[in-house]
Amino acid sequence: MAELPKDLREMNEAQFVGVFNLLRGKTKNWTEVSSELLKENPQFLFVIRVVLCLSQSEFAKLLKVDKQWVRHFESGRQGFKKSEVIPKCVRLIDRLLKKRPFDMTRVLEFLRINQFARKTNLISFPERDRKFKRIFEMTKEDFIKQFNFLKTKTNNFTKFDPTIILTNPELFSTFRIILNMNIKEFSEVLSKGKWRIRRWEAFKERMMPETANKIMSKIENLFKGKRLINITINKILRNFERFTFFESEEIEIMKQLEKFSISFDIHANLQSINDKILNVDFVIPSSQNPSKVIEVTKISTKKFGNIERRLCFIDHRFQLLKLRNPNLKTIMFVNSQNGRLKSVNRIIKSELVNTDVCILNDLNKLINDIKN
Repeated sequence: MAELPKDLREMNEAQFVGVFNLLRGKTKNWTEVSSELLKENPQFLFVIRVVLCLSQSEFAKLLKVDKQWVRHFESGRQGFKKSEVIPKCVRLIDRLLKKRPFDMTRVLEFLRINQFARKTNLISFPERDRKFKRIFEMTKEDFIKQFNFLKTKTNNFTKFDPTIILTNPELFSTFRIILNMNIKEFSEVLSKGKWRIRRWEAFKERMMPETANKIMSKIENLFKGKRLINITINKILRNFERFTFFESEEIEIMKQLEKFSISFDIHANLQSINDKILNVDFVIPSSQNPSKVIEVTKISTKKFGNIERRLCFIDHRFQLLKLRNPNLKTIMFVNSQNGRLKSVNRIIKSELVNTDVCILNDLNKLINDIKN
């Protein structure tokens, strides 16, 4: 069989047929699919899904997991510890293979559709020519620099180019401070969740071009509505002084860590796979010598899918960090009300594979776990 690309999703048709025949031999003509097959190479799931002619969404729906679980597994990054979903996944594959006759012409056509969709959806972001401070890092002097940069870029806040926030999402917070709006107010006006806005402002996530266009249009309307033209820095500095940059849960954790003399960095940058930088809520004892990381999240929605996406997103970030540092201990602290505990517990049990410890509401347990 010809040499394969590192990412099996980039195989050509001849290479795909070669892997198909390899898997057919390993499974005795698709009659003995085992968990060991996916543990050998998680990307075999991609090949099997294409053979079944199922999209990621369709496969995830049958498996009753979030689409991200399938996507992360097919990328080849999953598997730091056993996922309870894998046996269920194998049983589903076995059942589907027995029901569906093979049609290689149809399979290869489905492969072409998948690869075309993947190339179409790969986003090339504009290059960053400078770095800006995130909202929780900014001093007054940093804010003045970012304010002046935006004033120039927007021609004194009269021209709003979406590329500004597409290239540098940190400037999203500068716009918000100028508008004198807290996270809650801003999220309501933009119809975006508070956690999403915080991720943009912290450069934990980049906006899609279409999203940047829509949001910048709304920001422009806000400036026009407030008649913010020819604004001066002195008035805006008062806005800057109003804002605090830590969630209540983070403040409580900081107090406890300091009480027990536990060294930590908050909102620290860590290197993950391929030298990608991720910002984490807490790293212990320091970002230069990371032993444990803590991500804090508050669950306010009652929708199972939204809770699932949130927890799985954090778990995926832990995955990227562990690929760089396999000995890193990952801790998720979840603040959730009683009405959501059942959903949260179900997701923790069935879908989190890269989170070493997940603690619900119990701050004392979190501190004890760290001390021990």
